Amino acid sequence: MLVLFYDRAARLLQPIRDAAQSDWQLEEWRLGDSAARLEELLALAVVIVAGPGFPASALGKTRNLRLLQCASAGYEWIDFDAVPPTAHVCNTSSMDASIAEYVLCAILEWQVGCMRADRALRAARCIVPPFGAPGQRGLAPFHGEAGGKTLGIVGLGAIGEQVARRAAALDMRVLATTGRPRRATQPLPQGVAWRGAGDGADLERLLRESDFVVLCCALTPATRGLIDERRCGLCEERPLYEAVRDRRIGGAVLDVWWQYPSVESGETWPSQFPFHELTNVVMTPHCSGWTAEQEVRKREQVVSNIAAVASGELPLHCLRQAIR
Repeated sequence: MLVLFYDRAARLLQPIRDAAQSDWQLEEWRLGDSAARLEELLALAVVIVAGPGFPASALGKTRNLRLLQCASAGYEWIDFDAVPPTAHVCNTSSMDASIAEYVLCAILEWQVGCMRADRALRAARCIVPPFGAPGQRGLAPFHGEAGGKTLGIVGLGAIGEQVARRAAALDMRVLATTGRPRRATQPLPQGVAWRGAGDGADLERLLRESDFVVLCCALTPATRGLIDERRCGLCEERPLYEAVRDRRIGGAVLDVWWQYPSVESGETWPSQFPFHELTNVVMTPHCSGWTAEQEVRKREQVVSNIAAVASGELPLHCLRQAIR
């Protein structure tokens, strides 16, 4: 059974090789390799492990494909119409916990401001307590607390539920919306006080009542432009920049961007607007889920799904099941 690791997903190949079954033939193809070899591998591949940059046209050259395994949680790059109906399409959930911790870190840093205090103390080079020395007036402002604040989660999937549990542990009130009708009828997940639909009046309520809003929904035609403030295609770039610049919202923590470098473009600034000039913006380079622990979980999930397909079982985290 041939398993093809396409381009950047090939980083998973060597660690997976140690757990592979004897009848698995693991192959990799990277940009710059022979196009003829890619066609040969596609024709034989039973499983393809890939990510953004994988061309939909390549799927038309497959003959035996039974699993298209996304090497990440995001799957907006997949053209489902081009995937053979006999193949499962799956993603991974390895980053759920690490992204949830990033979200809580961002909220705590926004409220407490350890790094702001660190920079202030380094600049002053002496300790000036906020309450002042005897006979002095305090110089530093109060910092905030997360407890008692309201967190709105747009997209109550696996990541959203992980965020909710952690936020509730900090005594935050958690509101959420979901665009999946099936989830809307299930019992409320741990830590969630209220759950509504993914748009309309329910979304308006969440935005109105929340001190913090985190976008956890997938980028799909239904969610593109859903909100004018935050995550790449889920929100519009200019309205977000102007809202943060003009302080119509308190600020933004941005980890996913509108522009990414390519082989042709080389280095690319992540936005056409100068977010880096705004003091109420925290910028990180799409690293919220990037931990050593999640990489281990991802490899385990990919191995499990390859094994499931090899034995004729249903793989985990199916975005679309094969038609038999």
